Amino acid sequence: MSREKESELMSPTERLGNYTSINDEKGGGIPGDIGGVPSVEWKGTLGMFEGVFVPCSLCIFGVILYQRLGWIVAQVGFGYYLLMLIISYAVVIPTVLSLSALSTNGFLRGGGAYYLVSRAMGPELGGAIGVIFYAANVSGCVVYLLGFSAELCDLVYGEGNYGDWSRILWALVGLLGVTVVIYIGPELYAKTAVTAFCITVIVLSLTFLSFCIGLSDAEGYTGVKSSTFDANWTPNYSDNFSFPTVFSIFFPAVTGIMAGANMSGVLKNPSKSIPKGTLLATIGSIFVYFGFAIIIAASNESDVINSTKQGYTVMRRVSVFAPSVSTGVFIAVLLSTMGTQMGAAQILQALATDELFPFLWPFRAEDGAPPTIKQTRRSIIITFIIIAIIILSGADLNTMATFQTLFFLLSYAIINMTCFTLSVQGSPNFRPIWRYYSWHVSGAGFAGCLAIMFYAHPLRAAIALVLCMALVAYIMWSGSGRHESWGDVTQSLIFHQVRKFLLRLDERKQHVKYWRPHILLLADNPSSQYRLIHLANNLKKGGVLFLADIREQQKASPLSVAKVQNLEERRLIWTDLIRGYKLKAFPFVTTASSTREGMRHMLELAGLGALRPNSVLLEFQEDARPTSTTASSSSSSPSSLSSTRLRKWIKDVELLEKTGISSSTVHDMEISDYLTLLRDVRLLGHNVLIARHIKSLPHYLVDGGAPEGKTSKQTSYMIDVWCFDHPVGSESKKDGMGSGTWRESVELSLLLGWILSRCRGSVSGWSKYATFRVCAVVDTASEVPEKETALKHMLMELRISWDHLNVVAAEDYNEKKGTDLQAMTVEQNLSRIIQGESSETALAIVPVSNPFIKMTRNHPKDSKHYDLEAGSEFQAWWQRLRELTKGTCPVILCQSNSSPIMREL
Repeated sequence: MSREKESELMSPTERLGNYTSINDEKGGGIPGDIGGVPSVEWKGTLGMFEGVFVPCSLCIFGVILYQRLGWIVAQVGFGYYLLMLIISYAVVIPTVLSLSALSTNGFLRGGGAYYLVSRAMGPELGGAIGVIFYAANVSGCVVYLLGFSAELCDLVYGEGNYGDWSRILWALVGLLGVTVVIYIGPELYAKTAVTAFCITVIVLSLTFLSFCIGLSDAEGYTGVKSSTFDANWTPNYSDNFSFPTVFSIFFPAVTGIMAGANMSGVLKNPSKSIPKGTLLATIGSIFVYFGFAIIIAASNESDVINSTKQGYTVMRRVSVFAPSVSTGVFIAVLLSTMGTQMGAAQILQALATDELFPFLWPFRAEDGAPPTIKQTRRSIIITFIIIAIIILSGADLNTMATFQTLFFLLSYAIINMTCFTLSVQGSPNFRPIWRYYSWHVSGAGFAGCLAIMFYAHPLRAAIALVLCMALVAYIMWSGSGRHESWGDVTQSLIFHQVRKFLLRLDERKQHVKYWRPHILLLADNPSSQYRLIHLANNLKKGGVLFLADIREQQKASPLSVAKVQNLEERRLIWTDLIRGYKLKAFPFVTTASSTREGMRHMLELAGLGALRPNSVLLEFQEDARPTSTTASSSSSSPSSLSSTRLRKWIKDVELLEKTGISSSTVHDMEISDYLTLLRDVRLLGHNVLIARHIKSLPHYLVDGGAPEGKTSKQTSYMIDVWCFDHPVGSESKKDGMGSGTWRESVELSLLLGWILSRCRGSVSGWSKYATFRVCAVVDTASEVPEKETALKHMLMELRISWDHLNVVAAEDYNEKKGTDLQAMTVEQNLSRIIQGESSETALAIVPVSNPFIKMTRNHPKDSKHYDLEAGSEFQAWWQRLRELTKGTCPVILCQSNSSPIMREL
């Protein structure tokens, strides 16, 4: 089982313990983190020269230099060749600088560019670039081996006197020999590479002198002449070639800059060796490719070397000692293949170790430890098999060179993008030792790589990008990319942008036209609030849900390590729940001497800047605390994912209660404290939403699970909003729609009902299984048509669309029920009507009166004397609400002091 999956099964307490133990390790870092110190000694053996400079140089001075440079110069002309060289190094040099900055920003392990990107950009993009870069190295090996076999076949059979199977056979022989060398170990490769580099330098020097001294009698060779150079200045294309196609064949010549980074797993000090070695190899390659191109253009006729037969072999034909060129080809190509194949194997090793692709488990190393010889050899063998299959398929060198170009350009683009992103996001932890970089240069390198990709091969470039995005999607979908210890630069970028826009969000410019619910929910008993939490998430409609978890302490005492750790555990539990339920919410966990005091602090401090709650959702204060929801409950039980999370949450709550921090709910409060809490909410100008009987709400309406019975819109539930002419719960029944804040409460109720009826998504079933009904009550049946007309007019004015209208005549209802409504209170009468009309109702939203109107900040009278004497009036109001909601369907009581609906433009 992967470490990430094990972590998912841990309780937050256990996971917090893991975090603590990690931070206590030497260096205070997480093993594998780019900014930490490794937990084990890293036993690299190679230095800068033999581990970086030599591999880069051998890959750069490879098959393109020996077998394609003369033909390329003849095809595009020296003038366009200079442009080609400038374009190539315009993306290579920024990539080298970006690579140097990334590799010096912390400890670097095996995996090269993959390791750099994955630890900076996160596992999703890192895994994708790992696969792309592995493919680039594999295609590079194929190019080198095909060049080796072509040179060998020319010597053995004569130029052009051999078939495809001869070329394939010798390529496989070369591949086998290379694999045997690197199978023995990287030290043997390093020793071989240094010797090979010295031979390559001698061969190139001898060949360059051969072009200069003019002793050759090869066809088309004129010696160094200005007239020949002038003739080679302009293009001379053949066989439907063009600048983009020739460029894609040339570009692999400069892809060797990654060979040193590929060797990071066997370097003594990767962070120091990679920048110096790569930059030196890049500078040397500029002089070599410029020098050989100008001497070839000045000494060979274009009409001769633009043919594949003469152009591919011009260096061997002109050299005073032709076998030296063949020797240089064999050595450079085979050693380039060694370095590239070893780099590919190390990338595969790193991908397997990071468990981004579970099927690569045979190649993984133990966490934090260098790979063993056995594990590395497995990666080498599978890479050998893949390369052999491509060669056996009859791949052509020029075609494979174009694929190598695309894969490397995409890799370069992502490396530049990584450095650019880390630079612009402004994190103080991005402090590379390498100072010669800039976000401007990295950004230009990123844009240049993408531009060249699409210029050279638009279709193949698009396919490569789609492949990269598909890999990112796979890692995200499979869940194998959960490596929190790596870090994810997207989080830093999001923070950077959110901070910028939050600072620009001006509370003084808030307008009712753009109002949306920002709900603060008192989540004081989460084990029984499964549906309430989801309902709040459904109601917010593009707003924000704040979950307030207040831990009550009987005695005020200083913070201790245990208390702080308990609060952190609680926050981690909420984070798990929010992720598991797919909620869009922010948890706030705090301690207070009472629930009322804690909620007052939340009301004053919750949010950030202008992003603050404007509505408060509370449970109705019952005489007894509700029992916990369990996953084994009846047909209304949560779906499997949610029930698993709920069981886990209940377990963690029980664990926390053993630590000495207890939690009280609104049901444990005195009624006077609860009413005072409501008053505090109203005084601070927030809307009040009071929920009752929510536990009987069908779960699939709020969490998007599968329904047990009703599945169609025709037999759906109702969302009822009751529009009464007079304030419900008010002692005075003479006040009409325009009194106090009654109209505002009605309009808020209608808007919330409309929001729920349009709520859709993976965590909501309202739009699928419920319809919106607006209800009203009149005294007699003769008033029903007039009331329906008035309702329609009001709804159209408010731009509220509805599915049904239901106007109930009280006298008809009285006759049907056989009860004298006059003998009951108004609230009892309305409660019976609501119950009678709610057989298909999932949720009723009822506006209620505001008994605190005389104390709100918008009212001119705000008397402390009135505040102290109002207790009995408030309790009477609360008793009327109890009567109104007794025995009803799930209901939300709604209060507002300002309309959330804008009537005018």
